[in-house]
Amino acid sequence: MAARFNVGTDSEICEARNEVLELLRKKDPSFLDAIPETQTASFHEEIAERFLSLAATSAFAVEIVALDDENHHFEGRWTHNGAVFVGFKQPPAAMNRADAAILACAALLRNDWCRSKLPQV
Repeated sequence: MAARFNVGTDSEICEARNEVLELLRKKDPSFLDAIPETQTASFHEEIAERFLSLAATSAFAVEIVALDDENHHFEGRWTHNGAVFVGFKQPPAAMNRADAAILACAALLRNDWCRSKLPQV
């Protein structure tokens, strides 16, 4: 059975990771700087946690939910001050929670209104 939702590709996940890392390294240039780029995929959880702590200071929160499908995909769902976004392009699903979190973080960064609410780096 085909997925009923958009699933992020490996290249989308890589691009999302790079976007989030770029922002985090503007704030803290030493963040994961000793990790070769070829190994940063192993650090999605740490990257997402760092970004989520930054986003939380602006009242953003994400919930990574398991989708009801046979492949057990996960998806990030953002709120701001507890309210669900209307018109916000939610991120694609992923095969694991860490990749879903990276995709969710990048989706927030790609939204101009959301990005404007984040602390300036």
